[in-house]
Amino acid sequence: MPAHRLQVQVQVHVHVQVQVHGRVGYAHDMSAAWLERLSSSTTYAELQTLFESIAGEARTADDPRAIAAALNEAVVRIERERERDEEELHAFEDEYAAFQSDQRGVLGWLRRHVPFTATRRREKAHQETLADQRAEILGDVLVLARAAMLREQLLPAEERESGPDADAWRERLAGDQAPDGLRAYADTTAALGTQLERAEAFVQGIRTDIEAFEDADFAAEEDRRRQQQGIAAARSELAEIEARLRANDALRGEALQHLTTTLTEELQAEGGAYAHITQAVPRLEKARAEAHAVEDCLAELREGAAMLIELERRLVGLPEKQQGLADEAERLTAACRDARAKHARAEDALAEPTARYQEALADEAQARTAVREAQDELEAYFERTGQFDLEGIPSSESAPSPDERLKHAQQALERVHAETRRRRGPYQDLKVAAEEAREQADELAAQLLEAESALGTLGERAESLRANVERARGELRPTLDRLPERVTSYRRALDACERASALPAHADGLRPPQQFDLERADALWKGLVETVADEHQTLVHDIAKAQEERDALWRAHAEARLGAELAECVGATRRA
Repeated sequence: MPAHRLQVQVQVHVHVQVQVHGRVGYAHDMSAAWLERLSSSTTYAELQTLFESIAGEARTADDPRAIAAALNEAVVRIERERERDEEELHAFEDEYAAFQSDQRGVLGWLRRHVPFTATRRREKAHQETLADQRAEILGDVLVLARAAMLREQLLPAEERESGPDADAWRERLAGDQAPDGLRAYADTTAALGTQLERAEAFVQGIRTDIEAFEDADFAAEEDRRRQQQGIAAARSELAEIEARLRANDALRGEALQHLTTTLTEELQAEGGAYAHITQAVPRLEKARAEAHAVEDCLAELREGAAMLIELERRLVGLPEKQQGLADEAERLTAACRDARAKHARAEDALAEPTARYQEALADEAQARTAVREAQDELEAYFERTGQFDLEGIPSSESAPSPDERLKHAQQALERVHAETRRRRGPYQDLKVAAEEAREQADELAAQLLEAESALGTLGERAESLRANVERARGELRPTLDRLPERVTSYRRALDACERASALPAHADGLRPPQQFDLERADALWKGLVETVADEHQTLVHDIAKAQEERDALWRAHAEARLGAELAECVGATRRA
C-alpha cells in the first residue's frame, strides 16, 4: 500500500466501543458486517458493489470518527485481498511462462499464433487470465484510493491528509493578525504550506491510482462498464478534494502577500538604508526612462536624417540628367527634321525615273501581247493550210506573211525589253536611296520619342523626390523640436538623483547651425547618442546595485522576523 495512503492504525480485533445518541457498539456491528461481506468478495465487481454500500452507510452514520475506524479495518481486508490477487498473478505468470517454454521453437511459435488451433486457444486463455488478474489488482487499488478519499470525508479536519478547509485556516490566520502577532501569523502560514505539500502528495497518489485503473483490461463487458462507473465516481470524489486544495493554495498566496506587505511596511517605518534606497530607486528608474526617451528621439532623428540625405542626394543629380536628356532631345529633333527633308528629296528624285520605268514596263507588256498574237496567227495558218514549211508561206509588201509578222513582233519586244533594262538601273538605285532615307528618319523619330518619354519620366521623378524631401523635412521638424524637451526632462530627472549629464544644456548645442545641414547634424547626434548611452548604462548598473542592496536588507529583516525557510517563501512572493 503506498505511503500516502490512510496511515491506518489497525486494530486486529473489532471491539470499537462508541456511544452515539444512546447507541453503543453500532460501529462494531457495522464493521463486523463489512468484514463478513469482504470475506466472500473475490472479484472487482463484488468489491465495487460492497464499497458503494459501505460508502453509503458511512456517509449517513452518526459518528464519522468511529465509522472511519471501522473503515480502516475494511481497508486492511482489501489490502490482504490485493496481496492474494498479486500472489495469484505471479502464479498465472509462472504457468504462462511454462506454457511458452513448452511451445518454444518455430513449431511452437506457429502453434501459438496460427488461428483455431488448440495451442492458440490455450495461449488466448492464458493472456485473458493474466489481463483479468491484473485488472482485478488495479480494481483493488482503485477501491483503496476511494476508501482513502471516503476517510477524508469522515475524519475531523485536523486528521485529514488534505487538512482543514480554507475557512478554518482563514479563521486561524485572522486570530494571528494582532499587532504583535506576526510570528504567529507566519507560523500558521508555514503550517498551511506544509499541509498543502502533504495534501498534494496525497492527491497525486490518488490521481496516479485512478489513471492506472483506466488501463485495466477487463474481458467481460459488465466489468468494463463497472470500470467506467468506478473511474467517474473516483474522479468526482477527487475533484472535491482538489477544490479544497486550490482554495487553500489561494489562501496561502494571500497570507504570503500579507507577510510581504507587513515586512515592507516595517522596514519603511524604520527609515534607514532601506527607506533611502526605496526612495532612490524610483528616481533612478525615472532617469533611466528619460534616458531611453532621449535615445529613442536621437535614433528617430538619425534615421530621418539618413533618409533625407539619401533623398537629397538623388535629387541633386537629377537636373544634370534632365539637361542631358533635353539636349539629346533637341539634337534628335534637328536630326529628324534633316532626315525627313532628305527623305523628301529622295522621293522627288525617284518620281521621274519611276514614271519612265513604268512606261517601259507598259511598252514591254504591249510588245509581249503582240508576240503572242503573231504566234497565234501563225499556228492558225499551219492548222488551216496544213503547211509547216516557213519558206513556202507567201507574202507581199502590203500584207506580210504570218511568220514575218511574228519576226517583226519579236524584234520589237527585244528593243522594248532592252529599254526596260536600261531604265531599271537608275530607278532601283534611287528607290534604295529613298528607302534608306525613310528608315533613317523613322529610327531618329523613335529615338526622339524615347528621349522625350525619358525626359518626362525624369521630370515626374524629380517632382516626386522634391515632394518626398519636403515631407521628410516636415516629419523631421517635430522630432528636432522635441529633442531639447526630452533632454531637459532627462537632466531634471538626473538632478533629482543628484547627478549631472554631459549632454548640452541648451537647445543650440543639440542642433546644427543650419536646420537642415544634415551631414553635420548626424555627426553631432552620433556623439550625443554615445554620451547618453554611457549614462544610461551607468543608471542601469546603479539601479541593479540599489535593488540588490534593498533585497539584501529586506531578506535579512525577513529572516530575522520569520526564519530562513519562510522568509524564502515570502521573498519569492515579493519577487513575483
